[in-house]
Amino acid sequence: HHLIAELGFDQGFEVHDLEIWDQSFLRSLAQRLVLGVGRSGPRGERSNTAREINQRFLDWLPDGDDRFFAYLHHIDVHWPYRAPKPFAGRFGVRRTSVDFNSSEFYDQFGPERKQLDQPPGVDPAVVQDMSDAYDEGVRFVDEEIGALFEELKRRKLYDDALIVVTADHGEQFLEHGEIGHGTSLHDVLLRVPLIVKFPCPSDNCGARSIETPAQVVDVMPTILEVVGLEAPARLAGRSVLRPMDDERVLFAEKGAQVALRTRDFKYIYDLEDSSAE
Repeated sequence: HHLIAELGFDQGFEVHDLEIWDQSFLRSLAQRLVLGVGRSGPRGERSNTAREINQRFLDWLPDGDDRFFAYLHHIDVHWPYRAPKPFAGRFGVRRTSVDFNSSEFYDQFGPERKQLDQPPGVDPAVVQDMSDAYDEGVRFVDEEIGALFEELKRRKLYDDALIVVTADHGEQFLEHGEIGHGTSLHDVLLRVPLIVKFPCPSDNCGARSIETPAQVVDVMPTILEVVGLEAPARLAGRSVLRPMDDERVLFAEKGAQVALRTRDFKYIYDLEDSSAE
């Protein structure tokens, strides 16, 4: 729902395909709760699994050597945690019968519950079930991304493509006393994958890992450098192709919370109650 045209996310795109469940995020969430991921809604409405989003992208993909830019947003890992078969249950039999995918459960224990000053008090066995279901969603998306790459290779589009895989946040399962996301600046929420596949052949083809800190804001300047455009000087990010400063300080914020991170240390400070860790 953060990617709706009303917030400007259709700017610059020839096709902005977010017409899912009658363009209503709330209806999408409700249908997902009732039907589960991967099942069709009433009257032939489309679903929004990674597999279906990838297929709509492939159906749109231009033929031949035409250049293209595409952004695919997969939400299967997001709560409610309902991976489709055969991924559901892959990491073990559920320990409890608690329906952690229900809105009642999330209202009572989730990050938007009324008593946020009190710990959620969720049974650890339920939390482990939730974590397993989350991992099953990750495994499903991983499989679908792999299938997408194989199809790009079959169409002889993979080698020349610049591909970036990342995420907007992680998920917490009581590591710091909460479930879900949006409540803190701990690494379990902020440390997300950033995988870049550069066009090949080129000087940047070889696989390597960047040990110095990077941020999601580095994605844009990286893309601009690869396509030969100069990044505006005001950008906070920097291309990962450039030498990284080991002393770089990363910044994050959420509400009154701010966080600073170096390669070796992290500091979180709350501007309201002056607490720090």
